[in-house]
Amino acid sequence: MAQTVIPVILTDKVAIVTGASRGLGAQIAMQMAAAGASVCVNYLNSKEAAEKVVADIKAAGGQAFAYQGDVTDLAQMQAMAAEVIKHFGRIDILINNALPSYQFNPSADYTSIETVKWAHFSHQIDGIVKGAVNTVQAVLPQMKAQQMGKIINISTNLVYNPVVTYYDYTTA
Repeated sequence: MAQTVIPVILTDKVAIVTGASRGLGAQIAMQMAAAGASVCVNYLNSKEAAEKVVADIKAAGGQAFAYQGDVTDLAQMQAMAAEVIKHFGRIDILINNALPSYQFNPSADYTSIETVKWAHFSHQIDGIVKGAVNTVQAVLPQMKAQQMGKIINISTNLVYNPVVTYYDYTTA
């Protein structure tokens, strides 16, 4: 299989990737680093996985650090932004990828509109929409000061189970 060569187009840029300890987020973080960016690997619970992503980035010659923080908590996201600025001096790119945990269980009470509880939706909305708002609000002051910044909102775990309906599109 041919190896894909990624052009180094993000030299001197700094990226935050939320939900970057595994899956799509981990791949995004590694690709950002391969393109030359310094990366903050945000995670909520998967510390060991996040540290492995950081180790892989560093082994490939990149710069990265892991940061535990809940995207649904604005103060934690502001603290993360401050830590990124402390480490790297700037924030150029925010990739909102964090997704609240959700287990597909066909026998559960949330598979029918007749039995679903608002809490099932609320958990997803808080994680996706509130999380995106919080992270944007946390990085925006720095991006405005730099007069530059890129924000990308994506979120899916459909790579693991594509038959489940999600409400991630509400962030877009």
